Amino acid sequence: MNVKTLLVASGIMFSMTTLAQSSFSFTTPPQVESVLNLSGDNKNELKTVLNYYAQKHDSLKWKAACFLIGNMDIHFSEQFYWETHEGKVLKFNELDYPDFRSAVAEFNRMSTQKHLHLKSRIVPDIQIITADLLIKNIDLSFKLWNTPQAKHLNFSEFCEYLLPYRSTCEPLESWKPIYNREFKRATVSGKETAKEIAEQTGSEVMSWYFVTYGIENKQAEGMISPSCLLFRKQGSCENLSNLAIFAMRSQGIATTFDFTPHWATSTGRHYWNCIIDENHVYQPFVGCGIGQFKPKREPGKVIRITYSRQLGTPATQLSQQQIPEGFMRTPNFIDVTKQYWKCTDFTINAPTNDKFIYASVLNGLKWRPVFYASKKNNQYTFHKMTCGVIYLPFTYSNGQMLPVSSPILVDKDGNVETKNININRNISLFIPEKDLYLRYRIGKKYTLHYWNREWVKVETQTASSNKGLTFDKVPDNTIYLLIPEYSRGKERPFTIDMKGGICYW
Repeated sequence: MNVKTLLVASGIMFSMTTLAQSSFSFTTPPQVESVLNLSGDNKNELKTVLNYYAQKHDSLKWKAACFLIGNMDIHFSEQFYWETHEGKVLKFNELDYPDFRSAVAEFNRMSTQKHLHLKSRIVPDIQIITADLLIKNIDLSFKLWNTPQAKHLNFSEFCEYLLPYRSTCEPLESWKPIYNREFKRATVSGKETAKEIAEQTGSEVMSWYFVTYGIENKQAEGMISPSCLLFRKQGSCENLSNLAIFAMRSQGIATTFDFTPHWATSTGRHYWNCIIDENHVYQPFVGCGIGQFKPKREPGKVIRITYSRQLGTPATQLSQQQIPEGFMRTPNFIDVTKQYWKCTDFTINAPTNDKFIYASVLNGLKWRPVFYASKKNNQYTFHKMTCGVIYLPFTYSNGQMLPVSSPILVDKDGNVETKNININRNISLFIPEKDLYLRYRIGKKYTLHYWNREWVKVETQTASSNKGLTFDKVPDNTIYLLIPEYSRGKERPFTIDMKGGICYW
């Protein structure tokens, strides 16, 4: 294309854009109006943002502002603070100190002088967010969208994974300009790909971030603010994923927050991220290994946090009291398990009229909720469930989980079996040692349990050798647990195959 043709084409494009914007109706959508009405004394701040872009006749930024404001009512900060025995809030700001070590030392000194209680409060964004924060965030986000590493994003990808002014429930701050300057070194030539910039940014983060997994006080930590993350240079895996969000998005890298709420064949949980590359491929990573992360064990589910509410989730239709504690009490998530693991569906008939029932996995010797199914034609279908997992469906009422089915086994090939216990048929069960699962300690006690709507004790035996233990009169066709007296909560359930062999899950 020669210069003259380019000028003509540019002129046509400009005139068409001008015409489209001049004819665009800046009519506030119903959902945005609803949020404005909920925002109380802060309504003018939100209206200022909408008016700002309407007056500039910038329809795309106005749509972006509507997207943020229209979903803002589901977002909040969870703020932790310390209160004295007399009910006074402790005035302490770690950022007032030269480094985190000094801040911790001073807090420890103060806490020895006063009896402190940890408190938290929920602060909705619509009550405190300012027009200045939103406008600066939107303008910088559009500037980043125009860079080589982001220009491939469509408007939906941009809105969900680059535009948002927050990630999860961290304290509200105008972090994007600060992180943009802090990690600018990742962009040198201005021609780097999204993956190249992400790897450089991730390398910088991992050069100083210390993961405190296993030693952090999770109760006191929560989600750390963006400024405190830069100050502390340490935190949990969850906060590392949040830090990656701040660092990557500030450089124009569309980044997701993915996690498994509970491992299905182990204890604990995990958090990581994905970038969206130029081919619209979601490349998962922890730290700087872009595209290299893959779960090594079965996740109960893999969930991705979005900014916008997702219709059909329990939180869009039920009160919090009707939903188990955890991510399902929020409406802004999608299920991406199939991107990480082989999945299948299964359907059950449950003796309940509840709108939703839930599936749990055994993690840390407790059944922990990981997903939901809605009622349709008097049945409940759980979609995209991980293969190689035992699930227990249940209802949730008054803070209690009530099983509505026998355990559901989904084997590694996707075959589904319901373990309906045969209480009238007993078997003799020999449990040998097994690498990675069970090593007997001579003189230690071991208790066998089976599942019949709850864990039922069979018998306790003392190991006299490492050959194994035999338990008689054990009900057939259910799942079992052998728990030693020295248990740390990591024991796995097992089943018995047709030949009497033991299969751990």
